[in-house]
Amino acid sequence: MVEHVPLEPHAAMAQWDANGRVTIWSSLGRITLGRADLARTLRLPINRVRVIGTIVGGNFGGKNEITQEPILALLSKKAGRPVKGVYTRGEEFTSSTVRHPFIMDYRTGVGRDGRILARKVRLVLDGGAYCSWSETTLGKACILAAGPYKIDNLEVEAFVVYTNKTVSGAMRGFGAPQVCFAYESHMDDIAAALGIDPLEIRLLNVFEEGSVSPTGQVLHSVVVKESLFKAAERFGWQEGRS
Repeated sequence: MVEHVPLEPHAAMAQWDANGRVTIWSSLGRITLGRADLARTLRLPINRVRVIGTIVGGNFGGKNEITQEPILALLSKKAGRPVKGVYTRGEEFTSSTVRHPFIMDYRTGVGRDGRILARKVRLVLDGGAYCSWSETTLGKACILAAGPYKIDNLEVEAFVVYTNKTVSGAMRGFGAPQVCFAYESHMDDIAAALGIDPLEIRLLNVFEEGSVSPTGQVLHSVVVKESLFKAAERFGWQEGRS
């Protein structure tokens, strides 16, 4: 579980006018989405909700959705005057969203030459107390779970679970960093078990021009091998292993 820790915390201000319309000034990164959520939360027609985006001060996904805005709106209506709220650093950790923690199990069938024959992946995402962006994160994680590798036989099983923890939400990558860590660590383990150079086993299995992804997409402008060669050359992969 990772917090975004933006340089500037969540901040917002709410004010109502005489016609029953509310204006929210907020550091939200996605004001259109926030406006729709506020209208639904406050049970107002969307044309009675105005959201003005202020300087965000760091987002990384953590300011994609409303947090204190509806609370400030209700306080402002009750008080009859503008109400502002700014999270403390501690409140950032307790009241905003975090990156989804994952449990990831990978099983791979590999030939003696290092070629991947089959892979089974099981993902369990900790969504926290509410759904937030769990569905989107799960979908992207499933699509990317196999990695940039040609695998003819693939099965991905995935779940989101509710827990009594901080809400998991959007964070840069939407599930990609988690599965990337898993499948690349797994590839290193496979290479070590077979006594094959980690670079070589990747070059043997990575996507090439015209490869088909697990979702059936035919891939073009594929430069994975070229990127691996260039990276290995830049940081002296062969020299470091000799």
